[in-house]
Amino acid sequence: MAGQEGCGPTLATAGGEDVYVWNLGKPGVQLDALAPSACLPPLSGGVTALSWTSISNSLAAASSRGTISLFSQGGAPLETMTSKDASGDGERIKCISFASHSLSLCSGGSSTELRVWDCKRKEVVRTYRGHSAAISACAYGDKDMLLASGSSSGDVLVHTTASPSAASEPQRIKTGGAGGYASAVRALKFSPFRRSHVAAAGEEAVVELFDTARSDAPSLVKFTQHTGTVTGLAFSPVNELLLCSAGLDCRALFYDVQAKKLVKSVTCEAP
Repeated sequence: MAGQEGCGPTLATAGGEDVYVWNLGKPGVQLDALAPSACLPPLSGGVTALSWTSISNSLAAASSRGTISLFSQGGAPLETMTSKDASGDGERIKCISFASHSLSLCSGGSSTELRVWDCKRKEVVRTYRGHSAAISACAYGDKDMLLASGSSSGDVLVHTTASPSAASEPQRIKTGGAGGYASAVRALKFSPFRRSHVAAAGEEAVVELFDTARSDAPSLVKFTQHTGTVTGLAFSPVNELLLCSAGLDCRALFYDVQAKKLVKSVTCEAP
């Protein structure tokens, strides 16, 4: 699921091979009576990730067969790119994320490589390595100067995009819950205010905030209120203290990251 605000609030949802676009800004229409404004062509193999870009109001949809398809906000097909693994087959893409100031798109998946695409040229322009397991989450931060990726083994790598070489050693963060072990990272998000701060969460049901400005990237705070896998993270665009997480336990939790406490819990009908 992904959302953006270009020509009014717009939401994209995916299930199976289908992607629907919803215009949430229609006057006089209740949300429970809302119909999709567009239905995208089915993606063979199933949709695995979505990402909006505010540059051109375009939507990217990735599939388990390695395709990354670009669509207009109205659902018209634009371009399709294919990410392949070492054997030449389409890799199972698990995550994608647009840069905030360009049409660069990063993708990660079963190849264990983080790839940066130039969507105009439809090609990979940079590849970051360092993970030993499939990449399961990725995010740009600090005005696209930082690029973070998380894997199914629980580690997080932070790359500096301004570095002249993709082979430069990344900053390595090891996540882990109270038991001291690590599991798959499912969500990453940089703070728009404290730009060196990145939040990570996943199958361990723990939300952690790290400071990448320090070489050891210490854990600043750890929230353990979820009882199931955490699938999404979002920082408030107007309140620098507010962080939200959503999980398979059907709850959306809101935290004050400075006071290091839970401030609100919302229970939903479904994850």
